[in-house]
Amino acid sequence: GGRGAGTAVRSSSSSLSGGVKGGGVAYDDKLFSRLPLPSYLIQSVIGRLLSDDLYQHSTAYPNFQHRSTRLAKQASMLFVVLFFQPSTLQSEFGTMREIVDKFFSDNWVIPLYMGTIVDLAREWDGFEAAKLALENVLVESNVERLEKENGLLIETCLAELNECLLTQGKLTDQYVIDHTNELLNTVRRNNVALRWRLLHSSKQLAQKTWNQKSISTDTVITLLLSSSELEHRLHDIFSRLLTTKAEKWGEARHQAEQRVLELGRFFTESSNQQQQLIAN
Repeated sequence: GGRGAGTAVRSSSSSLSGGVKGGGVAYDDKLFSRLPLPSYLIQSVIGRLLSDDLYQHSTAYPNFQHRSTRLAKQASMLFVVLFFQPSTLQSEFGTMREIVDKFFSDNWVIPLYMGTIVDLAREWDGFEAAKLALENVLVESNVERLEKENGLLIETCLAELNECLLTQGKLTDQYVIDHTNELLNTVRRNNVALRWRLLHSSKQLAQKTWNQKSISTDTVITLLLSSSELEHRLHDIFSRLLTTKAEKWGEARHQAEQRVLELGRFFTESSNQQQQLIAN
């Protein structure tokens, strides 16, 4: 297993999205063909990655607009698995269109591991079906639209963060309890906006995706720091609420018991007074 894989790639000098020495599509095919896997197995893995939410992130990102972020880990896995069956990338036009529509409809730069990113526009350039499926995403007008939408989302996120963080005493325990959904939605939008901007602005890319950026680096850093502060404060508040949950529940139960006893005494006294009036 491990020794076989090490032997197969020991002499390789491939670097995804960083150039391949003497590489290219033919090199990638040759590299992955050193470790042949049964075709039915690869097809099963591709089908599972394509049809299921393996990591069950739907609760973390329930908004349909955040689907590509929710399925990001699967998309990275699928990118690698597809190289074990290059015929899918080359000639299965319907499958590749389905893959692009589900995972890459609004993004074409994906992370693999430990800061390594890949630009699908370059990695799939030599595969006919994959390249054709990705063309609709890479149309200049669509790229400009996605960049503009991301810029507007970043501005919205900054405004929400300023309201949450700069208003003195706003993030109280009670406020967080009453506005949990709104605060979590803010955190989700922050992460989605930052992820897209950081990936598609990376210096590792072969060329700039757009000539002029509507969002400066300082703005992105500000959003990153402010978002981190909000998440840290929410984490502390939720942790404290969970730690004191039993104590607060006991206090609330005691108060409820006292209210019930007071009501009981009130109705008992009222009943006695009515009986006295009737007797008189």
